Amino acid sequence: MVRNTVTMKSAYLIPIFFFVFCSMSFGQDCDTPVDYMTCDEASACILGEFNHLEGFVEVMGSEMSSDGPNPLCPNGGAFHNSSWFAFLAGSTTLEFEIALSNCDTIEFPPGSGIEKTGIQYGLYTDCSYNMSVVCEPNGISDPINHIVLSGLTEGDTYYFFIDGCGGSACTYEISNIVGGGPPPPVELDSLLMERVGHWDPDGYPTTGGSSPLQYNDIWGYTTDTGEEYALLGNADSILVIDVTDCTAPERVYGFDGGNTVTWRDFKTYEDYMYAVCDGCSEGLHIFDLSALPDGDVTHELTTNMFWDDMHNIYIDEDAGRLYAVHGSNQTDEVVILDLSVTPDDPTLIGEYDLNAIAGVGGGFHIHDIYVQNDTGYCSHGYDGYFVYDFADLNNIELLGYVETGAYNHSSWISEDGAYAYYAEEVPTGQPMGVIDLADIHTSSLDLFVETTFQDNLEMNGNSTPHNPYVLGDYLYISYYEDGTKVYDISDPADPVLHAYYDTYPDNEDSYTGYEGNWGNYPFLASGCILSSDITYGLNLLQIDWGNSDTCTPLVELDGSEGTGTYSASSHLRSEGSLGNTEDVLYKAEISVELKAGFEVPASTDFEAIIDECETNTLPTGSEPIMRKK
Repeated sequence: MVRNTVTMKSAYLIPIFFFVFCSMSFGQDCDTPVDYMTCDEASACILGEFNHLEGFVEVMGSEMSSDGPNPLCPNGGAFHNSSWFAFLAGSTTLEFEIALSNCDTIEFPPGSGIEKTGIQYGLYTDCSYNMSVVCEPNGISDPINHIVLSGLTEGDTYYFFIDGCGGSACTYEISNIVGGGPPPPVELDSLLMERVGHWDPDGYPTTGGSSPLQYNDIWGYTTDTGEEYALLGNADSILVIDVTDCTAPERVYGFDGGNTVTWRDFKTYEDYMYAVCDGCSEGLHIFDLSALPDGDVTHELTTNMFWDDMHNIYIDEDAGRLYAVHGSNQTDEVVILDLSVTPDDPTLIGEYDLNAIAGVGGGFHIHDIYVQNDTGYCSHGYDGYFVYDFADLNNIELLGYVETGAYNHSSWISEDGAYAYYAEEVPTGQPMGVIDLADIHTSSLDLFVETTFQDNLEMNGNSTPHNPYVLGDYLYISYYEDGTKVYDISDPADPVLHAYYDTYPDNEDSYTGYEGNWGNYPFLASGCILSSDITYGLNLLQIDWGNSDTCTPLVELDGSEGTGTYSASSHLRSEGSLGNTEDVLYKAEISVELKAGFEVPASTDFEAIIDECETNTLPTGSEPIMRKK
């Protein structure tokens, strides 16, 4: 099953404006106008553009409308047999014609001797009738009536009505609409996610050339006392950045690797960081992080004993094994190191030719690998996706495989091991894919792609995914020019876009290739999400989970809080006040700021303190996770 859900970075703004035109009925997210609607009914069926009323014909009835403005317009009038239409304005000026025929004549008010015929019309900004843009209670009755509505705001919602003068019933037709198209898209750079911190100082080197790269991969590290760090790759160096305060990142260490390269990769085991690069001669770098936060990072070792360059590494922490793939000298091999005894000086377990096991022809190589419980999940480029049993390295077994169609770049596994989420990088514009792993321990070697999915933020072309990661019921994807995307995978075979932050706005409304978000790291217990951008450095992101008492890096309160604890891992700020409650605690690890106007009722037991955060930023029901991968 292939699902192409196009969620554009463009969206329509829907401020409510209203024009009063002898009302016509209308609604929300509809393509076909409906007659005899009240304003409230019309607001439930908003026309995406006024052009949907082109050629619309209504034979008006004489029955009274149940609702409408009273008076009909600010300068008088009364509603009778109204129809309302709600629509999104596509331009600042809207022109059209209303043709009238078969209008009856009504004495109004009854017994007054005053005869009325034709229609009255108007335009309002909402169904509270607080502001009319146009309102004509005196009526029009010519066979052809030219209407001009000006002063509209593109993207706003307006409510247009047609009503019989004195209750007159006519047959009318709307035609020759000019300026009634859809509103232009408005670019949105985020959904339920904000950047709370940023690190991108001047002067850091790039790879040069026509498409210079400044930053590449990202990983994270947490000390035993809870301080958090980003491990960031630069073209020529390896950087350690303190992100304990997610809003104020600070570099604490840098190491010049010796080469200027496009690709770097990092993982951690216990208190050690392991770093490799591709297209280089740096070998393997090992750093001791255990002295943080009070001491310095120590460069323990650089060795070319195992390889000169390597594209990707992964560490199976439970087994204490480092798996390295896609070096220039090991196209089809995985190199496995033992970290468990001397993590600062690993030993070689072996080099293993997976081509011989998989039985694939020439050109077979491993681009990336994920290992869990001695099971290796391998992205083999154009050859597809393969799963191996590494429990007995003397007898590695192929458990299953599937050809995914393009260049299978990388993957991550659901926490229950039932599904794999993979990214294909070449050619550009490939969707993400989901593989059902239910059969990997059966006699069948055939895996299958359960679904693919793609949610483009731009109007033109398709975005390209790079690296996926899974934490709980959420899939975090570094999505190149679309930035960091987060999917709800509570239904693992049907990912739903939950949040995103576009770290690379330069591409405007189309996709240019491989720019933007390289990697992300969502595993810090504080909820501070690390996102590396090729051009714009380290982005520190936070998801709005809709919880007022979460332990996110930054909690900002602007309402009337009730009884409970409101906690942040870095800063808590309040612009509101406390309601009539009994026991409220504000706490944060760095600062609690109560802004001017903050009020506490006399009956409230209120406390604001600097202390360790009590909860975490994960969705309700999740547990805090401290990981050092």
